[in-house]
Amino acid sequence: MNRLGLFRVDGIHYAVPLPRLVRIVQQPRCFPLPRLPRGVDAVLVENERLVPLLNLPMFMDIEAVQGQPEYVVFADSEYGTIALPALETCGIVAKQKGRAIYMAGEHASIRAGEFDYLQNRFTILDIDCLTMRLTQAF
Repeated sequence: MNRLGLFRVDGIHYAVPLPRLVRIVQQPRCFPLPRLPRGVDAVLVENERLVPLLNLPMFMDIEAVQGQPEYVVFADSEYGTIALPALETCGIVAKQKGRAIYMAGEHASIRAGEFDYLQNRFTILDIDCLTMRLTQAF
């Protein structure tokens, strides 16, 4: 059974496939450092490693509201762990409780598809593609 973690930040509803979800931290301690690459708002310390906190709205071409996120979602990719901001957690849901629509893999996109659940449309994130786009800035 496939499951998705559902979250909301700055008007974005997004979903992270459960195999990629590491953990969720409430009221995280974020460190905004100088000279962070575009798309990274701060770093967090996770298991003695620095993990970038991504500006998810920027990657989705949406105006972001600045401020400390209520939650941080740690997700694993082939390239390492990233952190995503969340103002609200909407739960972990089995895919059959909603309707998942996957996009064709024609071009690299951070959007793997969409998930309709309780009259909300969540963007299913492609965590590997999102992390790869981040590393292209270096």
